[in-house]
Amino acid sequence: MTSVTSALNAARLISAIDSLALEEGMELTIGTDFETYAELRRYQEGRGPVSTMFDPAVADVNEMNGFWVLGRNTAGDIVHTQAVRSFDMNDEATARRFYGNLDSYFSKVHDADALGARCAFPMMQQRIQGGKVCYHGEIWLSREYRGRGLSALSVTAPSDGARLRALGAGLHVRIGAG
Repeated sequence: MTSVTSALNAARLISAIDSLALEEGMELTIGTDFETYAELRRYQEGRGPVSTMFDPAVADVNEMNGFWVLGRNTAGDIVHTQAVRSFDMNDEATARRFYGNLDSYFSKVHDADALGARCAFPMMQQRIQGGKVCYHGEIWLSREYRGRGLSALSVTAPSDGARLRALGAGLHVRIGAG
């Protein structure tokens, strides 16, 4: 974040998301330890493994370039996940890894369809020519919470581009499970 205003906007966003979740009986945890995140995701029934973009065994994802959000119901079950990470596209090697991961993901879309995943990447034919990119994925909400207006839990809801700018990113890529 580059200013106090950006930090304040991000804090307001997180506070609003947390309040909404609590009203619906969901407690949120925000973390940056992707080993922990991958381990928690490993035990979720009906979901595939954590995506390569957020798997610390294969990706350089850490507290300096990403965070995750996890929601639990009152029984302690995981009912919501999402993760965000940034890439510096000015670094050629980073850009190659970013597109390599996307190409790998899209080559397996038929597998993702079988799990009910959906993907929207409107700029797939364009390559980014530098700057920072924000990748937002692992978006999932348990069936018991769907249809209740909880899309606002997304830290980068597409209806509000200002939220993404408040987090200091320049592009929104959304990949998530249905």
